[in-house]
Amino acid sequence: MSEEKQRDWIAIGVSLASLGISAAVAFNANLLKRDDIRIVMGDGLQIIREKNVFSLQEHHEFTFINSGNRQAVVSGLYGMLVLAIQPGDAAAQCSQDLPLHKSILLDASPIVLKPGEIQIFQAKVSTSYPWKRKDGMLQFREDGVVEGAANYVVCIALNIVTPDSSSEKWTQPLYSLPATGEDREAFDKARPLNVLQRTFLGF
Repeated sequence: MSEEKQRDWIAIGVSLASLGISAAVAFNANLLKRDDIRIVMGDGLQIIREKNVFSLQEHHEFTFINSGNRQAVVSGLYGMLVLAIQPGDAAAQCSQDLPLHKSILLDASPIVLKPGEIQIFQAKVSTSYPWKRKDGMLQFREDGVVEGAANYVVCIALNIVTPDSSSEKWTQPLYSLPATGEDREAFDKARPLNVLQRTFLGF
């Protein structure tokens, strides 16, 4: 093969490779829809239990990460102190339809997460029933004999909406608070929690 023909084949190969890369980029950007929302909890919604007294900080911070290629709206974030009366693990307690719980209401506005964006979400716990300020913390005392001696689970819940008008509710156990023994984390603080992961073709 002559040197000129070799150059022609090289040029054709480069052109085809460039075309393939452009097609892949266009496919990923326009047709392949990917939702990937995660949250870094840190010490957010951590509750300390001392017998029948439950305490938590008033101010909390969460970090949201959007690694997908579509924006998403996060709203309605709140916590629950769930009375563990049903059989099952911590996740089962949080996912009940109507769990017996004390709400941890957070005073925070919805946030819009753009593709590739990281946002720090700061929230303040509402000092509504049953939480009261005491010694620089918010506290709840369970005076019921049975309830005060029961096991509890701390859960987080939120709503997430994507551009196709899809709305998902996400719940996750954070801490197990047994009547006896040490409190236990129900997640790995060193890793972000997966809120929404899905990939599909959109036209």
